Amino acid sequence: MTCFMILNITKQTVLAERKKFCDSFWKQLSGLMFRPEKYVKKHSLIFKFNRVARQPFHMFFVFYPIDIIFLDEKKCVVEFNDCFMPFEVYHPKSKAKYALELPTGTISSSYTEVGDHISW
Repeated sequence: MTCFMILNITKQTVLAERKKFCDSFWKQLSGLMFRPEKYVKKHSLIFKFNRVARQPFHMFFVFYPIDIIFLDEKKCVVEFNDCFMPFEVYHPKSKAKYALELPTGTISSSYTEVGDHISW
């Protein structure tokens, strides 16, 4: 399902104009694997997890860097990686209910910080 706009309410900035939900095991497992970079620029991904936990992410078979933001159940930023590189694994220190995969540079251009409130 495609919907519109991911917003940083705290900073009044747009993180993404279009989004897609990764709400199944297979969608979450594959994420951006084998997709061209223009895909994430067109459709940023929202992962919703079944429980609040530390959710590791991998960049296997993703051939370009991205930004990733981890959110708690209230959609507040708890952690982020502003240049998640291809073929890396990231183990966040914070527990999250949601994660956003965004084009690289989104975090800095939107001035997003830990504690900001995100909406979609």
